[in-house]
Amino acid sequence: MSEGDVLSQSPSHAEKLRGLRWAVASETFGSAYGVLVLGSILVLFLDELGLRKEQIGLLNGLIFLPGPIALFIAPYLARFGSKRSLIIFYGARKIVAALLILTPGVFAAWGASVVFAYVFAVMMLYGLCRVIAETAFYPWVQEFVPDRVRGQYMAVCNIVGTLAGILAVAWSSYMLGSGMGIGRFQVVIAVGCALGLVGIVLKFPIPGGAPLAKRTDQRTHFSQMRQAVRDRGFRRFLFGLGVLALATGGWAAFVPLYLKEAIGLDAGAVVGLHNWTLIGMLVSSYAWGYSADRKGSKPVLMAALLLVVYCLWDGWPCRGMRPIVRCTPG
Repeated sequence: MSEGDVLSQSPSHAEKLRGLRWAVASETFGSAYGVLVLGSILVLFLDELGLRKEQIGLLNGLIFLPGPIALFIAPYLARFGSKRSLIIFYGARKIVAALLILTPGVFAAWGASVVFAYVFAVMMLYGLCRVIAETAFYPWVQEFVPDRVRGQYMAVCNIVGTLAGILAVAWSSYMLGSGMGIGRFQVVIAVGCALGLVGIVLKFPIPGGAPLAKRTDQRTHFSQMRQAVRDRGFRRFLFGLGVLALATGGWAAFVPLYLKEAIGLDAGAVVGLHNWTLIGMLVSSYAWGYSADRKGSKPVLMAALLLVVYCLWDGWPCRGMRPIVRCTPG
């Protein structure tokens, strides 16, 4: 992107560095939001409503279903402004997630079939807001994070965000374990959505993300995409991401149900186990980021994936709780 392609001047290096503190603060609140609204809490919330496992799996998958529209909307988001697009649709995503709080009322008024349709619509709208916001996020973060500190920035975000996640997990685990009924889930989700909105507000001082002055037509856009796809290394990278997503995509939906039904843990204990994952992230994040800045992201990524495979392979022959406990920290 050239300097003439944007309506306002690109941020200076000093402005970028000042904006990083706001970005870290925003990601911290976003991490707490993710723990309190998504993941195991959402799965257990849907299970508490009495939805079947196949329905829960489908509803979790809906978050990612609108992903392909990113191929078509990227030029329009660039023209509108990546920062503006992200703030609007990430903010809308938090509001849409808050609609889950109304689900028990829908269930009480119209029953299980209507509540499934209601949550289906909420998750579809949530997924749509998500893909629009994240399509805008990636070019923006490339702009406001200097290359020479990118790995350290990601590491600091992971460390601070993980600390926030640990606190959020501890609080939500206490809330879910000390009460009964669906109301405890509503409180946790409401607090999570409020924290998420605070994280959106903290993005306003971050520089960059201005609208593009030069419009890119669809033909040029897809021509540039075809050029990227012709790269064999890029195709292998996409294939690897797809295989990884296929292998791990169901964990978030069904591991919490397995721990609750097969192992016999209550909802608070299931959520609390997530802290072991966060602790593992906390003790290793900065080392991974430091290594990525000096050795490159590819060897760091490959080493981490090999460790995941080792944990799974080492835990597979075990029975009962051992595979879950051993794999969770890594």
